[in-house]
Amino acid sequence: EGDDDPYRTASDKRVKAKHFLTVEGVTIWLAHSWWDFWPFRSRQELRRLSPQQDSVPDVLVFGHSHEAKLEKREDLLLVNPGSPTFPYYKHELGTVGLLTIDSGKAEAQIIQLR
Repeated sequence: EGDDDPYRTASDKRVKAKHFLTVEGVTIWLAHSWWDFWPFRSRQELRRLSPQQDSVPDVLVFGHSHEAKLEKREDLLLVNPGSPTFPYYKHELGTVGLLTIDSGKAEAQIIQLR
């Protein structure tokens, strides 16, 4: 769900502010912005922000800024895929993210579109 989406997606039960899933033992949290989980200094602190979850995330995927970002904080992988069509709020080709999960390990890369 993006900034301008709540009025368009309110009736769609598939759309949530946050999604939580586990793939091959890797726990992934998804949100429009990492501010949805801010402030945190560690993976364990994230549990306080989403107490309904049984486990802390291995990967946190977010967007909002349209700025691609890959960052590792302790054992937490932060991924912002950027924007394919409006990066940094400029009219040019941007980036997409690719998250690969294999044997319980997550790796991400940012791909520049041409």
